Amino acid sequence: MKVVVYAGSTLFLLAACNSESSRNARERHVLVVAAPGDGYSLGGDAELGLYPVNANIYEPLVRLSADYHPEPLLATRWELLPPNTWRFHLRREVRFHDRTLFNAEAVRWTMERMARRRPGATGIVAGSTRVVDDSTVDITPAFSNRRLPEQLVHPVYGIMAPGSDPAQRPIGTGPFRFDEYRAGDHITVRRFDDYWGERARLAGIVFRFVPDPATRVLSLRANNVDVVAEFPREVRDPRVVRSAVSGYEVL
Repeated sequence: MKVVVYAGSTLFLLAACNSESSRNARERHVLVVAAPGDGYSLGGDAELGLYPVNANIYEPLVRLSADYHPEPLLATRWELLPPNTWRFHLRREVRFHDRTLFNAEAVRWTMERMARRRPGATGIVAGSTRVVDDSTVDITPAFSNRRLPEQLVHPVYGIMAPGSDPAQRPIGTGPFRFDEYRAGDHITVRRFDDYWGERARLAGIVFRFVPDPATRVLSLRANNVDVVAEFPREVRDPRVVRSAVSGYEVL
């Protein structure tokens, strides 16, 4: 079972901040994680459940392998149709957390939403994404882009259920479903038992927002936390990381 957290484009693991809540969570098979800070927006095109903390609610079409190559996730394969269209063949029988089926329209709807927010380096703009059939979608960037599959590994391109509102209730296809959000305090996710892939071993994850890096490290050194990364630069002892992950299979 994989628990993946993003900060920018870097994978990392984090520490829990409160010893009592962490111990209680361990007894319930819930991992408590301390995130650097709450960067979510609930206004306009809300991004709850996406960047900066990917709580495994959403999944992109493509993920990054251990050796930093794009590999299939919600897309099983892709191909370049010259001169500048990428065709993605989608995984079948995948369900969103509301039990609706994932399909090409969900990809089109999500990409149109992303185009309003940040077309950026991908070149995905309004009208770039076209449904071929239920399990096939074409994406044509506004400019020549041979790196599109690599760029789509970023969690901001996680696929959303069409018509869903992340400001109210994020709905994705990931191994965990949204449970609760309190601005500036925490976001909680629970295991999604109908997940298409390997079922999560954890019952849930609590991401607590702890902006101060020293507080995260001190909590880890006191053995009051589960796992930590994104250490301050002065922390370099690998034993600290190994001691934090004992008892959990999270990677």
